[in-house]
Amino acid sequence: MLRFWIFAFGCFLLKGILHSDPLTTADRLDQTIYKGWSYGPDQSNHQINCSQFMVAVIEAEFDVKLPRNLRNAINIHPAPPDLNQAILHKAGLMRGVQYALVDLMNIVDSIEPNNAQPGDFVQYWKKNEQGAWRGHSAIISRVWKDEEGNIRTEIMGAHEPESKTEDFMARKDFGGQGLNLNETGRLVYLDRLKQ
Repeated sequence: MLRFWIFAFGCFLLKGILHSDPLTTADRLDQTIYKGWSYGPDQSNHQINCSQFMVAVIEAEFDVKLPRNLRNAINIHPAPPDLNQAILHKAGLMRGVQYALVDLMNIVDSIEPNNAQPGDFVQYWKKNEQGAWRGHSAIISRVWKDEEGNIRTEIMGAHEPESKTEDFMARKDFGGQGLNLNETGRLVYLDRLKQ
């Protein structure tokens, strides 16, 4: 394990030389490796979901294969038996990419929603109309404030398509409204690569 940490630290130091940023890396992966794939959990059938795409971006950004414990942390695997309680109590694992990169690797900084910038990783949770929590992870691609001062974002990642014609790998701006990072009831975890 010590070898991995030394290697990861070396990748961190070389990051600025080797790679540009997570958003550029995500765009490159979308146009190359994952071109023609669909949304889903089975990579052997050319499917990828949001957290698996975050793993791919991080591995490409650092040019390293993450160990299983870090991949599992980003993928929130195994899911806790009581998902609702884990989310409400803000269990570490439920922070996904932030938990892996802040708590386990210490290579990113936690960011408050009001300080969001393009290139930040985001994991968020929100209850749907039926009262069940739904989570998603992505990379912020654009940030703006609305008239009420709420921080809104466009995100890049693998998204469950709303129609068969919608590209699952895309920048998503939620019909021009943006993802409201300040919305009541939304739990948002942001992190940014250390400078």
